[in-house]
Amino acid sequence: MKKEFALLIIFISFSTVQSQIRTSVSNLLRYGKGDQILGNVSNDFEYFENLTDVRIGLPQNITVGFRYLYDDPPEVGIPFQGLSRRFVEYRNQGLSIRVGNSSQLYGRGLVLNLFENRGLAYDTWVDGIKASYKMNNLKASLIAGTIEISDSI
Repeated sequence: MKKEFALLIIFISFSTVQSQIRTSVSNLLRYGKGDQILGNVSNDFEYFENLTDVRIGLPQNITVGFRYLYDDPPEVGIPFQGLSRRFVEYRNQGLSIRVGNSSQLYGRGLVLNLFENRGLAYDTWVDGIKASYKMNNLKASLIAGTIEISDSI
């Protein structure tokens, strides 16, 4: 397979002391153009992907985040344009509550393994609520929501 590609990753992080608001922005831009060869068949192939993650840390231990995804045409998977992730999270002294999209690993991945692998077009993040509470040696966790899986084959 002959392929040309461009990769651009940008990380921006700054903090304002007066307002106590912390922000973080990361961007991943991928472009490729070339030939895709499957067996004896050769096709022109081009993809353009732009993934921007934004996190805003507010006072009172609240974090707001979202991901803007422009994936049209994608290298693998289904074309998408818009917000693919969003969440609001509260953390304080052992208590953590997150509403929106989240990933999780329980039982070393044998019980529940919610993750994303963009190279395989695999995404099983849950859209709902995730909560946990730690006190001494005790940890209680709750995760509830929906998982949307799209197959591009």
